[in-house]
Amino acid sequence: MDEPANGLDSFELEELRIMIRGFASSGISVIISSHILSEIQQAANDIGIIYNGSFLY
Repeated sequence: MDEPANGLDSFELEELRIMIRGFASSGISVIISSHILSEIQQAANDIGIIYNGSFLY
């Protein structure tokens, strides 16, 4: 997903988080690209940071 929270209101944003967590609890991996790290923090179990084509973290 690329910037999935872009343009969502607070209700839709919470629904998106619930959906993403539901995928994870079903064993489905979800890859999200975003520059809003606080949003990723609320939805992710693990993160990775890619910078200039290199996996940094």
